[in-house]
Amino acid sequence: MRNVVKPKTSSKNAIIRYFYALISFLLKYIWLYIQNKHFTIVKRGPQVIDEDKFRFEMFILLIEEWLRRKLRVRLVVECLR
Repeated sequence: MRNVVKPKTSSKNAIIRYFYALISFLLKYIWLYIQNKHFTIVKRGPQVIDEDKFRFEMFILLIEEWLRRKLRVRLVVECLR
């Protein structure tokens, strides 16, 4: 799961690679917390999380879209012709 959010880098700098690993772990734990808090099936017995309702890939897409809006990243370049 960590390799889904960790950017691929050829940097020899261990600090940058460690930073990317920390960000990926942080995203994973935030996703687990949200899943545990909002997608737990309420019933008697052991706690069951419905993982199909909030997939990790969907969480990453939501984060990417939020960042695009916040940073005003343009996905289309206009042509002047």
